[in-house]
Amino acid sequence: MKKVFNRTLLPTLLGLFFLLFSTSFYGQEEAAAEAAAEVAEATAAGGDPAKGKQLFNQNCAACHALNRKMTGPALANVETRLSEEEGLGKEWLYAWIKNSAGMIASGDAYANKIYNEYNQAAMTAFPTLSNADIDNILAYTAAPPPAPVTPPPGTEVAVAAGGSSGISNEIILGALALVFGLLVVMLVLVNQTLRRIAEANGVVLEKAKAEKRIPIWKAFAQNQFLVLVSVIFLLLGSAYFAYGWMMQV
Repeated sequence: MKKVFNRTLLPTLLGLFFLLFSTSFYGQEEAAAEAAAEVAEATAAGGDPAKGKQLFNQNCAACHALNRKMTGPALANVETRLSEEEGLGKEWLYAWIKNSAGMIASGDAYANKIYNEYNQAAMTAFPTLSNADIDNILAYTAAPPPAPVTPPPGTEVAVAAGGSSGISNEIILGALALVFGLLVVMLVLVNQTLRRIAEANGVVLEKAKAEKRIPIWKAFAQNQFLVLVSVIFLLLGSAYFAYGWMMQV
C-alpha cells in the first residue's frame, strides 16, 4: 500500500508544480514578444534601439544620461526636441556628434549656446561613428521606456484596495505553503492508517528497550517518504526564489 502511494504521489506533485508556474512563464513570454515588436517597429523607423543602447553606453554614457543632466544635457528624445524647438534636423546632429569643436568654431548659434550653457566643457568628437550608428543611438534615445509586465487576460487576481493586481509573490508563496501542508497531512493520515491495519492484524508495535536510539538524522534518511517530501519542498522553494530573482532583473 505504501509503495503504491509513493508511485502516485510524485506525478501528482509534479503536476501541481507545473500548474503553479506555467502562468508566470507564459506572462514572461508575452512580455518578451511585446519587447521584440517594439524593437522591430523602431528599426523600421530608421534605427535599432538595441544597437543604439550598446553604442550609447560605449560612447555617450560617461557624460550623458537619458532623463537627467550630467556633464552634458539629457538626451531623451533629443532629435524631436531639437527639431521642434530649434528647427535643427538630423544633419546637424551628424555634424555635431562627429566634430562639435568644428561646429563651435564655425560660429553655429546653437552649438555655441550649448557650449556656454555647460561651462564650455568640450564634447568628445566621434568621427568614426557612421550616420547609421548615430541613427541607432537616436533610436535608443527616442525609444519609450519598457512597459510594466502585465499578466495575460484571464489570469488577473482580484485584490483589495491598496493591493496589486496579477499573481503576486505572496500568492505563489502561499500556494507552496499549502502544498507542503497537504503533504504533511497526507503523511500523518498514512501513518495512522498503517498503524490501524497493523493493530487489526494483531501486530503490536513496541520499541525494544535495549535497542539503541537511532539519531534523528539517520531515521529521517531511512524514511523515503520524508526525504521525497523534503526534496520536493526544496525544489518548490528554489523555484519561487528563482522566479522572484528573474522578475527583478
